Amino acid sequence: MQLHVPCECGEDVPVTEGEAGSRTTCRCGRTVVVPSLRELRRQAGTPGDGLAPELVIEALLLAKKLP
Repeated sequence: MQLHVPCECGEDVPVTEGEAGSRTTCRCGRTVVVPSLRELRRQAGTPGDGLAPELVIEALLLAKKLP
């Protein structure tokens, strides 16, 4: 999925989900921080990954669905 991160210069820098949490360079030469995958998806209006994994595991343990 192609996503975009705004640069201080006003340009939208195209990024991929694989670049989440890293840095990239805008055409203007500025370094742009790529937010976390969850934040990228939120900005794009796509569904996030739901609950944090720790909460899912805890719920499964409490429901006795995990050993």
